[in-house]
Amino acid sequence: MWHNIIRVPAISAQDLGPSLVDKIGFPRPVEATLSFEGVGGVRHATFERGVEFIETVDVWEPLRRISFSIVPNTATIPPTTFDEHVTVGADSLTCCAAPTSWSQLAPAVPA
Repeated sequence: MWHNIIRVPAISAQDLGPSLVDKIGFPRPVEATLSFEGVGGVRHATFERGVEFIETVDVWEPLRRISFSIVPNTATIPPTTFDEHVTVGADSLTCCAAPTSWSQLAPAVPA
């Protein structure tokens, strides 16, 4: 699972089923690349319609925990991507941090 969190391989429209994201009109994810593994690495999370978030790794604990500081790349996002009342980078859609952590379950031991 870790490798699919730190880098998200290309996602086709067929890979994604219907979701709340569709209902609210947010662009679907396309992929996420990572410049290098560790604190300071930069992940570019790309979505449909030119939406990109630049995510800098703040916490890196391999296979345990990762946290990003996230900012929208307003230079790549066309003004018509979202509802007319939403301006990326303004108070209506501002990003901050996204910590992620999990525990891996031990394999089942046969009785």
